[in-house]
Amino acid sequence: MKPKFRTLRRRYHELVNSQTVSLDGIRVDARADVVGHDVRREIIRGTYEFAERKLLAQVLRSSDRVVEMGAGIGAIGLLASRLIGAENVTSFEANPALEAVIRSNYGNPSF
Repeated sequence: MKPKFRTLRRRYHELVNSQTVSLDGIRVDARADVVGHDVRREIIRGTYEFAERKLLAQVLRSSDRVVEMGAGIGAIGLLASRLIGAENVTSFEANPALEAVIRSNYGNPSF
């Protein structure tokens, strides 16, 4: 099931020029100059890694450990940290250009 009110959500965030956006209880950087225009659009619409976020919420248990290969902007790792604790999550990203956005997102957790 897709996020509800995608158009209204997008228009609101574009109108107020949101710098961060909440996805499933985590805050992620939504600045186009940091994440790119396409990723910003998906974050604002609530569709960024939507299937992965929903699956993670359904299958993770408190005793699980997560190793994330290819952290991207860190959204999945942050959600996993919120669900099972940061001490149980290890994320890796090979692209050094994404380090700044990952650090920014991990510096803003709302869990």
